[in-house]
Amino acid sequence: MTSIYTITTDQSYLQEVFNSINKIEYSLKYQGRIGESFPIIVQEEGKNVFINAHWGVHNVSKGSRSLSQIHLSKTLKQRPYNLFLRKNRCAIPSNCFVGQNNGKTYLIKLLHDRLFCFGGFYVQNKNNKDYSFCMYETASADILRPFVGDSMPVLFEVDNVNKWLKSTSIHSLIKTADKSVYKYFDIFEISKEVLSNGANRKELLKPIGKSLKELLKERNTTDFNTEQFKKERGHRGK
Repeated sequence: MTSIYTITTDQSYLQEVFNSINKIEYSLKYQGRIGESFPIIVQEEGKNVFINAHWGVHNVSKGSRSLSQIHLSKTLKQRPYNLFLRKNRCAIPSNCFVGQNNGKTYLIKLLHDRLFCFGGFYVQNKNNKDYSFCMYETASADILRPFVGDSMPVLFEVDNVNKWLKSTSIHSLIKTADKSVYKYFDIFEISKEVLSNGANRKELLKPIGKSLKELLKERNTTDFNTEQFKKERGHRGK
């Protein structure tokens, strides 16, 4: 589970890489939090569109509580979440996210990608027309469990955004979620100051000590490569 993530990618680049029909204006988020506004990508008439939406949905069903994350498996047969999965999916651009465990704070990113996306759903308020979103979660990769607990965000590479947004197959969406645990991650400890209310500073993302990638390099006498890292990453079996 995460409650903080970073997105600081240039707006023009976001429009280009996601082939969006519009350019999004947003405030850079070094430590973006639940309740704040973020750029997300949705589909309108078969085209990618950027909108600004607040992280956390409210009162989407009778007796429901505010939700910032929900495990994907819990949405498959539960209304209205199963409808959101079919009709209201969104992609949430990110550069990295924060995990916490055993009193320490960690920054987690994809090893080979500066930009990736979380999977989620969005809703629009009927009264004020504002948008909000909720992230999907899945079971944590083995390598991430010590840093985020039993759940991690559903995430995928930029190249798979259209597949996530346009798919009509629930099975395909589940497979995308399952593949989240097979990514190559880099992880390092960062200052607990990132947890402070109102913090939004680039320098707080600097590592304390060495990253997982650096430790693995030291462990191997030969050059670090994909096959070596494969032995270290989380997996669910073959």
